[in-house]
Amino acid sequence: MAREFTDLLAFDEQAAAMELMWGWKRVLVAGKEANVLRTARDQPMHGKVNIVVGGQVGINNAAARDKRIHVLLDPTTAAELAFDTATATMMRENNVALGFSLAAFLARNARERSRLVANARMCIAIALKAGVEVVLASGAGKPVDAQDLASFGTLIGLEKPKSLWAVSDAPASICEKAGLFRYAEEAKASSSSIAKRALG
Repeated sequence: MAREFTDLLAFDEQAAAMELMWGWKRVLVAGKEANVLRTARDQPMHGKVNIVVGGQVGINNAAARDKRIHVLLDPTTAAELAFDTATATMMRENNVALGFSLAAFLARNARERSRLVANARMCIAIALKAGVEVVLASGAGKPVDAQDLASFGTLIGLEKPKSLWAVSDAPASICEKAGLFRYAEEAKASSSSIAKRALG
């Protein structure tokens, strides 16, 4: 059976459409299926995958404690690890996944990227030891090939089978948890019902 790939976060609808043409099963677009939380004022939403963009200890820990959050994305920076065993333990207890976006790495210069890879590897080692699920997302405004995203996973410390899992089964499971499939089916049924009534 062919593996079905899911990109948890794209920032451009055209890029998402192109990824679907390239064979992705589903692509979540920021502001639509993906709810990206960047400030304390941003609130989790039902029927969407709630993604907190981390990078600071306080933000990471707040996301790790919140059962409404599905993914803590990019928890580290080139300058600061900002992630430890205590955070990972809270994430496991609250079923929050750890995520990394390719776009965050591509946006850095060579020196920063090297430091970011080192910190990401440490985060992943801590997360896996604690039993936290790891997922990968493009986070991009341009289309990304699924195999390229999986290769990015191996660069930051995931073994190849785990890296493929991080762009397929793991994000699909998060979509299921968020109720995306259920809400999509309800919306489809509602649209069908409205169309039938309109047709008489």
